[in-house]
Amino acid sequence: MNRPTTIRVAIYGTDLTFRTDDPEYIRELAAFVEEQIQKAAKSAKGTSSTKALTLAAFNISDELFRLRREKQESGEHLSKRLDALLQMAEEPYQKPQTPAQT
Repeated sequence: MNRPTTIRVAIYGTDLTFRTDDPEYIRELAAFVEEQIQKAAKSAKGTSSTKALTLAAFNISDELFRLRREKQESGEHLSKRLDALLQMAEEPYQKPQTPAQT
């Protein structure tokens, strides 16, 4: 395991310092956030930096929520498929039901 190191990154003109055992991951995150802020600033030309930052945060949150929903739906679908396969696998081993005699 890597020893924690201190890394500095700049995001939209703000220097941030992180202590991490994975500096490359922090660099990737910083680059992603910077890219999202730049996209937001371009799409809403002439807006304040606060508005660009808020829009970028909103866009990142939207992506996160969509991915969470997809993951949940995929998990539910997979669970249903596994239940059906399990039922099919158990079917030959179940005792046949005999009609009640009267």
